[in-house]
This record gives sequence, C-alpha cells and structure tokens, in this order.
Amino acid sequence: MCLGIPGQVVAIEDAAKKLGVVEVSGVRRVTNLACVVDDEHPVEGCVGDWVLVHVGFAMSRIDAEEAARTLELLEEMGEVQAELDAMRAHLHAVRPPTDRFPGASEGGRPAEDGRPAGEGGGDVSGPRVGAGADGVGDANVAGNEGPR
Repeated sequence: MCLGIPGQVVAIEDAAKKLGVVEVSGVRRVTNLACVVDDEHPVEGCVGDWVLVHVGFAMSRIDAEEAARTLELLEEMGEVQAELDAMRAHLHAVRPPTDRFPGASEGGRPAEDGRPAGEGGGDVSGPRVGAGADGVGDANVAGNEGPR
C-alpha cells in the first residue's frame, strides 16, 4: 500500500530539475514535482498548490479541501495508532510472553498433563509420532505411511 501525504508547495528549488519545497505539517522538504507539471501547468506555477507526496515525489495535485480532510484522517489514524501502542504495552506488562513460564505451551496455557511443552503435553493436534491407530508403532504422518 502506498500512502500519499498532503503538502503545500511553498517554493521552487530548481525549476530545470522540477524540484520544489513542499511543507507537510510544518516540515519542509525538497520534493520532485515532475509528476504534477505539464505544458499547461509549469513548475513555476506550482507554488501554492497542494500535492500528495510519496517517497519524495509529488504524485498528484489536490485541492485544499481534500488536503485538509486527508490530514485530519491521518491525524486520527495517528491517535488510533498511539492508543493501540498503549494497549499493547499494557498487555505485555500484565501478561508477559510465554517463554517466562516453563511448561507453558506455545499458546501460553500449561501442558494438560503437567509436562513441559514438547514432551507429550500441552496443545497437541493431529496424530502423535510413534503412536499408530492401535496406540503403538508409527503414526501416519507425511513421509511415513505407518508400520512396515
């Protein structure tokens, strides 16, 4: 996914190279304007334009209203991201990773029979290696078709 950030062209840095200075939320960066200029709209006419900037390139021109709406949405997303980060930090503080609990299975639950995970206990799905349909012999697992 590509994300274009709205910014306003505030100056032309180098008209021959089609470089302008774009301000995004108070931060000014030299930006390539080649994608938004043509014969009808030369680089010198870009000052004051709102553009969507992606990795140093102005990808398209937008109007001031669309720029304002997009900036508002991006700000809300940033607030949501900050809230999610805070929730994750709280979750890790309350429920530490499972590797701190010996005998816990990958899902974080203790092995059902009390043995450490990987020793026959815990969350095991499918046939167990070493136990066929009759409880002895080899299990039918990929590459092993059972007792020989």
